[in-house]
Amino acid sequence: MSRTPTTAAQRAKRLHLLDAAEITALYDRPQFTDEERAYYFTLTPSEVAHMQTFTEGAVQVVFVLQLGYFKAKQRFFSLELAEVRTDLIFILGHARLAVAPDDLRTLNPRTIQQQRQLILEHVRYRYTHAAERAQAYHIVLQAARISPKPQYLLRILLQHCAAERVILPGYTTVQETIIGTAITAEEERLIAILQLHLTPGDCAALEALFEKQDGRYRLTLLQRSPKDFSHGQLRQERGRGAELLPFYALATRVLPYLAISQEGMAYYASLVGYYTATRLNDLDSWIIYVYLLCFLQQRYRRLHDHVLSGFMQAVKAYRDAATAAAETATAAYRVTVTEDLVRAGQVLHIFTDDQMPPDLTFATAQARAPSRC
Repeated sequence: MSRTPTTAAQRAKRLHLLDAAEITALYDRPQFTDEERAYYFTLTPSEVAHMQTFTEGAVQVVFVLQLGYFKAKQRFFSLELAEVRTDLIFILGHARLAVAPDDLRTLNPRTIQQQRQLILEHVRYRYTHAAERAQAYHIVLQAARISPKPQYLLRILLQHCAAERVILPGYTTVQETIIGTAITAEEERLIAILQLHLTPGDCAALEALFEKQDGRYRLTLLQRSPKDFSHGQLRQERGRGAELLPFYALATRVLPYLAISQEGMAYYASLVGYYTATRLNDLDSWIIYVYLLCFLQQRYRRLHDHVLSGFMQAVKAYRDAATAAAETATAAYRVTVTEDLVRAGQVLHIFTDDQMPPDLTFATAQARAPSRC
């Protein structure tokens, strides 16, 4: 089957890491409450000393502003005076700086950069240059062997930047240059291994999953799970198991060469459910083979879970029916025993009655007994 291979750049571009609100929370300038302003804009003695290296009050207030923002987000922001005026006025009062609000002004780029460098030295952070980006990429690439899930790799990157005290790169760099490229490199590693271990017959078998059967792709039919654990549904599931068995054998043979973690295999398998069969059929064959092998192995194992769950449900149903029957029989037996005890008491009363003559014959006593005794 002919496919149009996807390039690394195309795959990286499709990568989704964060939604708009999450990007804002991570990258946008902080929006402080008064309580947060008091926390982030309060200076330690050493920070006061750093502030006082700038002699002019209007420059000092911007230094405190940049320092507070960096404490909150570990990054610097462009400063539009109108947008940050509320924070600046708060700093004037909180730090008791003798500057009139009308004297506040935008600083020249050189002074802004000088303040940022002083802040970085104070908090022992550094900018992310080429060397830092290369190190971050290496860390993420290693993590992709554990799980290629983008959100997991982002978490690893955030932890790395915090531990190494480097400023997190911009979102596009994180998305494409670091995480997207690392995922693509890991995919290329897997593809290279598959090309060594999959025979043409194996590839043909996997491609056959995109053939239509009763108007649906075979893959779509294999993805189905039983609606319940009735005999009919489990019979269909066993039928799918017979079709899955050779694929399971193939996956069991090939997947160990890929050295993918269980978490990684679960993620790749989930992509088969995330994409439609039509969409999968449009992607590059070799990376789809990775997804399919992980899915087919997990689907076959899940089939056994379904069958076992159905067996357990059937056993429970038999046990519940047996318990109900036993309880019904026990209740009926107790009723019978109670009735017999009542009749036995009636018979005993005949022989213990003081009015009965001592020479009473059995036939006479039998005649006096209740009819059901």
